[in-house]
Amino acid sequence: MTEWTFRNLQDEQAPWVLYNFGKRPPWHPLIGIAEELGELLEAISLERESNSVEEIKDAIADAIIFMADFCTLQHFDLETIYHNALKQHVLLPNGLLTYYGRLARSFLKKEQGIRGSSVDHERDMAKHLTDLLVCLRQTGIVYRLSPLPVFTREVWERVRQRDWKKNAVTGEAP
Repeated sequence: MTEWTFRNLQDEQAPWVLYNFGKRPPWHPLIGIAEELGELLEAISLERESNSVEEIKDAIADAIIFMADFCTLQHFDLETIYHNALKQHVLLPNGLLTYYGRLARSFLKKEQGIRGSSVDHERDMAKHLTDLLVCLRQTGIVYRLSPLPVFTREVWERVRQRDWKKNAVTGEAP
Protein backbone atom coordinates (compact mmCIF):
# COMPACT_ATOMS: atom_id res chain seq x y z
CA MET A 1 0.00 0.00 0.00
CA THR A 2 1.33 3.44 -0.88
CA GLU A 3 1.87 6.12 1.72
CA TRP A 4 -1.02 8.54 2.26
CA THR A 5 0.02 12.17 1.73
CA PHE A 6 -1.38 15.66 2.03
CA ARG A 7 -1.84 15.51 -1.76
CA ASN A 8 -4.28 12.65 -1.08
CA LEU A 9 -6.02 14.78 1.52
CA GLN A 10 -6.45 17.62 -0.95
CA ASP A 11 -7.74 15.27 -3.65
CA GLU A 12 -10.19 13.56 -1.28
CA GLN A 13 -11.28 16.69 0.53
CA ALA A 14 -12.11 18.84 -2.52
CA PRO A 15 -15.19 16.89 -3.71
CA TRP A 16 -16.36 16.29 -0.11
CA VAL A 17 -16.31 19.99 0.77
CA LEU A 18 -17.92 20.93 -2.56
CA TYR A 19 -20.77 18.47 -1.89
CA ASN A 20 -21.26 19.58 1.72
CA PHE A 21 -20.78 23.33 1.36
CA GLY A 22 -20.94 24.11 -2.34
CA LYS A 23 -18.85 26.67 -4.11
CA ARG A 24 -17.39 28.99 -1.48
CA PRO A 25 -14.93 31.85 -1.29
CA PRO A 26 -11.42 31.12 0.02
CA TRP A 27 -12.01 33.16 3.15
CA HIS A 28 -14.36 30.41 4.41
CA PRO A 29 -11.54 27.89 5.00
CA LEU A 30 -9.28 30.75 6.12
CA ILE A 31 -11.74 31.43 8.94
CA GLY A 32 -11.94 27.67 9.55
CA ILE A 33 -8.17 27.60 10.12
CA ALA A 34 -8.56 30.39 12.68
CA GLU A 35 -11.35 28.50 14.45
CA GLU A 36 -9.20 25.38 14.76
CA LEU A 37 -6.13 27.32 15.92
CA GLY A 38 -8.34 28.79 18.66
CA GLU A 39 -9.45 25.29 19.66
CA LEU A 40 -5.83 24.14 19.65
CA LEU A 41 -4.70 26.99 21.89
CA GLU A 42 -7.63 26.34 24.22
CA ALA A 43 -6.80 22.62 24.44
CA ILE A 44 -3.15 23.42 25.13
CA SER A 45 -4.04 25.94 27.83
CA LEU A 46 -6.43 23.52 29.50
CA GLU A 47 -3.99 20.63 29.83
CA ARG A 48 -6.21 19.40 32.58
CA GLU A 49 -7.55 16.10 31.46
CA SER A 50 -6.27 13.06 29.70
CA ASN A 51 -8.48 13.88 26.70
CA SER A 52 -6.73 17.21 26.08
CA VAL A 53 -4.10 15.42 23.97
CA GLU A 54 -6.91 13.99 21.82
CA GLU A 55 -8.39 17.50 21.52
CA ILE A 56 -4.97 18.83 20.52
CA LYS A 57 -4.64 16.15 17.85
CA ASP A 58 -8.14 16.84 16.51
CA ALA A 59 -7.57 20.61 16.38
CA ILE A 60 -4.26 20.23 14.55
CA ALA A 61 -5.74 17.81 12.03
CA ASP A 62 -8.87 19.93 11.54
CA ALA A 63 -6.68 23.00 10.91
CA ILE A 64 -4.78 21.01 8.28
CA ILE A 65 -8.05 19.88 6.69
CA PHE A 66 -9.11 23.52 6.40
CA MET A 67 -5.63 24.32 5.05
CA ALA A 68 -6.19 21.70 2.34
CA ASP A 69 -9.41 23.43 1.32
CA PHE A 70 -7.72 26.84 1.34
CA CYS A 71 -4.83 25.47 -0.72
CA THR A 72 -7.22 23.95 -3.25
CA LEU A 73 -9.05 27.25 -3.67
CA GLN A 74 -5.75 29.14 -4.00
CA HIS A 75 -4.20 26.52 -6.34
CA PHE A 76 -1.44 25.59 -3.85
CA ASP A 77 -0.14 22.07 -3.30
CA LEU A 78 -0.35 21.24 0.41
CA GLU A 79 2.08 18.34 -0.03
CA THR A 80 4.77 20.70 -1.35
CA ILE A 81 4.07 23.11 1.49
CA TYR A 82 4.41 20.24 3.98
CA HIS A 83 7.76 19.15 2.54
CA ASN A 84 8.98 22.74 2.82
CA ALA A 85 7.80 22.74 6.46
CA LEU A 86 9.86 19.62 7.19
CA LYS A 87 12.99 21.60 6.31
CA GLN A 88 12.28 24.51 8.67
CA HIS A 89 12.14 25.40 12.33
CA VAL A 90 9.81 27.85 14.02
CA LEU A 91 11.38 31.24 14.59
CA LEU A 92 8.71 32.82 16.79
CA PRO A 93 7.39 31.46 20.11
CA ASN A 94 3.85 32.62 19.30
CA GLY A 95 4.11 31.36 15.76
CA LEU A 96 0.59 29.98 15.36
CA LEU A 97 -1.08 33.36 15.74
CA THR A 98 1.73 35.31 14.11
CA TYR A 99 1.86 33.17 10.98
CA TYR A 100 -1.92 32.93 10.75
CA GLY A 101 -2.09 36.73 10.96
CA ARG A 102 0.49 37.02 8.20
CA LEU A 103 -1.46 34.52 6.06
CA ALA A 104 -4.67 36.50 6.57
CA ARG A 105 -2.88 39.77 5.78
CA SER A 106 -1.42 38.41 2.54
CA PHE A 107 -4.82 37.04 1.52
CA LEU A 108 -6.56 40.31 2.33
CA LYS A 109 -4.02 42.45 0.45
CA LYS A 110 -4.31 40.15 -2.57
CA GLU A 111 -8.11 40.47 -2.47
CA GLN A 112 -7.84 44.25 -2.12
CA GLY A 113 -5.26 44.45 -4.91
CA ILE A 114 -2.87 46.56 -2.83
CA ARG A 115 0.67 46.45 -1.42
CA GLY A 116 2.08 44.13 -4.05
CA SER A 117 1.11 41.91 -6.92
CA SER A 118 -1.03 38.79 -6.76
CA VAL A 119 2.13 36.77 -7.37
CA ASP A 120 3.84 38.44 -4.37
CA HIS A 121 0.87 37.76 -2.12
CA GLU A 122 0.52 34.15 -3.31
CA ARG A 123 4.22 33.55 -2.61
CA ASP A 124 3.78 35.05 0.86
CA MET A 125 0.65 32.97 1.55
CA ALA A 126 2.52 29.77 0.65
CA LYS A 127 5.34 30.79 3.01
CA HIS A 128 2.96 31.54 5.87
CA LEU A 129 1.13 28.24 5.32
CA THR A 130 4.53 26.54 5.52
CA ASP A 131 5.31 28.37 8.76
CA LEU A 132 1.92 27.35 10.19
CA LEU A 133 2.60 23.72 9.31
CA VAL A 134 5.98 23.97 11.05
CA CYS A 135 4.20 25.19 14.19
CA LEU A 136 1.54 22.48 13.98
CA ARG A 137 4.18 19.81 13.41
CA GLN A 138 6.23 20.99 16.38
CA THR A 139 3.13 21.06 18.56
CA GLY A 140 2.46 17.46 17.58
CA ILE A 141 6.03 16.54 18.48
CA VAL A 142 5.75 18.22 21.89
CA TYR A 143 2.63 16.16 22.63
CA ARG A 144 4.23 12.98 21.28
CA LEU A 145 1.70 12.56 18.50
CA SER A 146 2.35 10.41 15.48
CA PRO A 147 3.60 12.25 12.35
CA LEU A 148 1.19 14.87 10.97
CA PRO A 149 0.05 12.87 7.92
CA VAL A 150 -0.68 9.83 10.09
CA PHE A 151 -2.99 11.44 12.62
CA THR A 152 -4.44 13.87 10.08
CA ARG A 153 -5.53 10.87 8.04
CA GLU A 154 -7.14 9.30 11.14
CA VAL A 155 -9.12 12.47 11.83
CA TRP A 156 -9.94 12.97 8.14
CA GLU A 157 -11.39 9.44 7.95
CA ARG A 158 -13.89 10.46 10.66
CA VAL A 159 -14.59 13.91 9.22
CA ARG A 160 -15.21 12.64 5.70
CA GLN A 161 -18.08 10.48 6.98
CA ARG A 162 -20.06 13.59 7.88
CA ASP A 163 -22.85 14.67 5.59
CA TRP A 164 -23.81 18.24 6.42
CA LYS A 165 -26.58 18.23 3.79
CA LYS A 166 -28.41 15.40 5.53
CA ASN A 167 -27.79 16.65 9.07
CA ALA A 168 -26.82 20.31 9.42
CA VAL A 169 -26.53 20.03 13.21
CA THR A 170 -23.95 17.25 13.63
CA GLY A 171 -23.17 15.97 10.15
CA GLU A 172 -23.84 12.48 11.51
CA ALA A 173 -26.38 10.10 9.99
CA PRO A 174 -29.88 11.06 11.21
